[in-house]
Amino acid sequence: MKRELIAIVVTAALLIGAAASQSSWYPRSENYTTTGWFVGDGLYLSGDGIIEGNLTVTGAITNTALDERIGAIEDDVGDVTNMTTTATDLAGAIDELDAEIGDISTLDTTEKGSVVGAINELDGRVDAVESPPMWHVQTITTPTAATSDEVLNETAGAITTDGTNISAANMTGTIDAARCLILTPGDSMTGDALLTGTNVNDEDITETIAWNASANATTTTQAFKTLTWANFTTDTDTSVTIGYSDKLGLDAIPSDADAVMFTFLGGVMETTLPTVTIGPTVAECLVDLNSTLTGEDDVKIYVYEAV
Repeated sequence: MKRELIAIVVTAALLIGAAASQSSWYPRSENYTTTGWFVGDGLYLSGDGIIEGNLTVTGAITNTALDERIGAIEDDVGDVTNMTTTATDLAGAIDELDAEIGDISTLDTTEKGSVVGAINELDGRVDAVESPPMWHVQTITTPTAATSDEVLNETAGAITTDGTNISAANMTGTIDAARCLILTPGDSMTGDALLTGTNVNDEDITETIAWNASANATTTTQAFKTLTWANFTTDTDTSVTIGYSDKLGLDAIPSDADAVMFTFLGGVMETTLPTVTIGPTVAECLVDLNSTLTGEDDVKIYVYEAV
């Protein structure tokens, strides 16, 4: 009986000790620290944890959030087995491509910060080269050679010190094409002529020609297609004639004089380039052929403009 009672007491003590030992770490809602082995079958951890040293896992670790993040990274990276590089791992493939691309800071393009930017820059250059040029062809129908009084002869051009206004209706003739005009006084005079008309595009233009004790022939700086008024002031009674110059008016403003590439007279290309004047307005853009105008042959002017 005494032996049985001792066995019961020992057994109870062992059970109580085991229970006390177990409750010291499982389950716990407070921090738990151990420096020995941490062994669990179906172990569950929640919240943050810090493990210093090695962690040996013989089973599987399940973490839903971690699995989702890893899956997202794998989706972004893709299947590395499909890479065409010699290297089969991601870091090696990146190093391989970096070596093939080279140092982009040595590019001759203005853009040196990215390959895409440099390619876009080159693409723009190629488009500019491949874009066909725009040939602007202007045809001037049978312009006559320079004359001294085709528009206004000496008789019709009589002027006095009282001031003389001559309208188109009282002029000797009309202008055959947009061109510069030549004004020549019959005597030395001090005065001026105010010309009013239109340019090659039928836009209104005016120009003043002045003389100072001179009878010199003076050429306008603008090409007149029509002349509607010629208003004169003079210090002496004389006359002024108005004729044609060889300078013909362009119908647009070229980028520069070299843009006028070819001129033809009567279907024959001029072997000598014309004299080209580029001004701030259309009326001041002029071309003077090397050959003499005939009044029978058309003039064709080819202007090259890149688009």
